[in-house]
Amino acid sequence: MRVWGIILTGSTLAGLFLLARRAVASASPQPAPQAQSVPQPAPQAQPMPQTSKRSESSDPSTVFERFGRGKLSSGKGFTLAPLFDPEHSTWARLDYNQAERALARLGLRMPTFEELDEIANRTDAVILEPCTLVKTKDDSLKMGTLEFWERHDRCVADQIKARGWDGNAPLVSVGKHWALGADAAHSWLHGWYVPKSGGGYSRIIQNRGKTAHDRAQRDYSSTVIGVEV
Repeated sequence: MRVWGIILTGSTLAGLFLLARRAVASASPQPAPQAQSVPQPAPQAQPMPQTSKRSESSDPSTVFERFGRGKLSSGKGFTLAPLFDPEHSTWARLDYNQAERALARLGLRMPTFEELDEIANRTDAVILEPCTLVKTKDDSLKMGTLEFWERHDRCVADQIKARGWDGNAPLVSVGKHWALGADAAHSWLHGWYVPKSGGGYSRIIQNRGKTAHDRAQRDYSSTVIGVEV
């Protein structure tokens, strides 16, 4: 009996000791639960400025010279009209990189600013009125679309018919042509030439690379003529 009494007394003391520890623990300040971080949406990337809703392109491997060549004062030949796109039946629209490849395939290169000026100043040059189409913000977003190519080329076709151009003289202001001299970040469209009475041109709307494009720029005005290498 005495053994059982000792055991019971020990058990009672142990139980009281555990209760006391729990009471102290519950009275002690507990660390605040860590706030759960709420997932935040990733920041939206800022959109790059757009010049076209749907920038389309001619195939640089199929564009060709539909008309003949003239001669510069240097003796180099040049295409009398821009390269032609057989798939769309329009003047070809190429970015600077594509134009380089297309011209190289034909043994040609980009013309310089001076060569473009010389062509426009020839007495036999047929200088069209510029077919500018961008008048609103929405127009600027459609510059690279086939719809705008075709609108531009209908304007050109009407003038060719009215002027009686037969393909044997330089045709000027069919868009703005890529000019030689691009670097890694810039390329240059040169034109349109504005005709003056009596022949030649009075001014150039986009002159001497006034507005730099990147080498992937392509729109309804980016046409291509070439000069012999």
